[in-house]
Amino acid sequence: MTEVPKEPFVSCDLCVEVNTLALKTCLKCEVSMCAQHLQTHLTTPVLLQTHPLTNPVESGSSSQMASKCSAHGKLLEYYCLTDHVLVCMSCAIEEEHRLHNMKTLQTAHTELSVS
Repeated sequence: MTEVPKEPFVSCDLCVEVNTLALKTCLKCEVSMCAQHLQTHLTTPVLLQTHPLTNPVESGSSSQMASKCSAHGKLLEYYCLTDHVLVCMSCAIEEEHRLHNMKTLQTAHTELSVS
């Protein structure tokens, strides 16, 4: 019988007294949150729009680092259609990608998934 690997247990970074299971990680805040602490991100419109949430990742993990620009340390929020790479805001407006065709990650994912 083949055993299915279990998801790693990621603790809520804001629960200091107990080890509570984190449900999501905010890539902007770089914090993993349990159901209670996640509520603010889910009910505050500005946070919901500007703080991307992902499945929980441990602080400092390679998957968390992969969501940051290696040149600027900022979130990779855009997809450069010209070069087919993820870029941060600084790369998109100041660097080599500034005149390229860009999409937000969400829009690019939706459009490229359909085609």
